Amino acid sequence: LRVRGFRFSQIRNHVHGAFWTPIRPDFDSPLSKIDSSLIKDVVVVKGPYSVRQGPGFSFIDIELQGTDRNEGGWGWGGRSAAIFDTNGDQFNFRQSVSGGDDTQGIRIGYAERGGVDYESGAGFLVASGYHSHDWDLAYSWDTGPDSVLEFNYQRVDQTDIELPAQYFDVDFLAADGFSLRYTEECL
Repeated sequence: LRVRGFRFSQIRNHVHGAFWTPIRPDFDSPLSKIDSSLIKDVVVVKGPYSVRQGPGFSFIDIELQGTDRNEGGWGWGGRSAAIFDTNGDQFNFRQSVSGGDDTQGIRIGYAERGGVDYESGAGFLVASGYHSHDWDLAYSWDTGPDSVLEFNYQRVDQTDIELPAQYFDVDFLAADGFSLRYTEECL
């Protein structure tokens, strides 16, 4: 995700209230480690100032999906997804389990992605192999009638990443992200 006219260092990136930065600014973006199925909303604020986030040239604020709530006691559910693309033998598998009652909820997910070099329209191979897997955990607890405490954790491990037109490839890359947020609403 890029904001036209700004460099990486001019954009502040927030995921669920926590500041995110890329691991390798030369080829990575701050938000490329987040599975798109976990995103609830994306807000881009042009800046040069934001009342919520302070001074800065531009802001990207990502809100993650919440946890499940069930009024009649604990309930559980899950989601499985699989995608395969023949060009580059790319695959993406994701499994998540979630549950909750009327005052708390939890979600645990795992994804596995990978691929090899893909073939361009001209018929030559483009170096683009990769292997990535990530975990996500979300827990929220209603501490009162108008307040909630939320915890989010994400871990991404990437191996054997081939970067086209780059001198060095990446053998191993790991990213951990945590956020703890307390919200109180006054109605």
